Amino acid sequence: MLESLPLDFEPGQRAQYSNSGCILLGLVIEKVSGVAYGDFLAERVTKPLGMIHIRLGSNDAIVPNRVMGYEFDGATGSVRNAKYASLLAPYASGGILSTPSDIIKLKKALRPGVFLKQASIEAMLTSVRLKNGHQFEQPGTGMTFGYCLEMLKYGEHVVPGKTGGISGFNAYFAYLPQRDFMVAVTGNLQNSLGALIDICGSIIQIELNLQ
Repeated sequence: MLESLPLDFEPGQRAQYSNSGCILLGLVIEKVSGVAYGDFLAERVTKPLGMIHIRLGSNDAIVPNRVMGYEFDGATGSVRNAKYASLLAPYASGGILSTPSDIIKLKKALRPGVFLKQASIEAMLTSVRLKNGHQFEQPGTGMTFGYCLEMLKYGEHVVPGKTGGISGFNAYFAYLPQRDFMVAVTGNLQNSLGALIDICGSIIQIELNLQ
């Protein structure tokens, strides 16, 4: 289906987060490793990092202490259950269950020698430059991109992070490489991402002021 669609833009001319690109990457991982993406993720990433609560989404598994997702009804001023969304569909583009305490363990993966070389980590945390040499910035947001990361500006600092969301849930983490400091927040309310980014931003600003 994807093969039949035209490119959104020529490589190197723009940058854009892509769910379909992440799904294709998951299929590549399965093809190269010979194991299911969820099993690869557990054995090669989450277990070595001690992320005991993280798992690929399932329609069948019973997950202890799993919470519901909600949405705010502006018409009535009340909260209701969010519309159901299967976590099987997102697959490698984000169909993952986790907790903030597990997410912050990702900072171990951003230390040289754990999974990646120093040069690879620096490339991952550096804002993308297009073929014309200019740093790409998402129009209207001030956001730039690293490899699979979103780079948000906090004053003069450009901080790597990642947003996530699905029906009734939002998440965000931000990382300061120079301090090896990561903050992660999650919310089980639809459209709560802006508030989560603000919370993270306040904590990041405090940490930056301590330097």
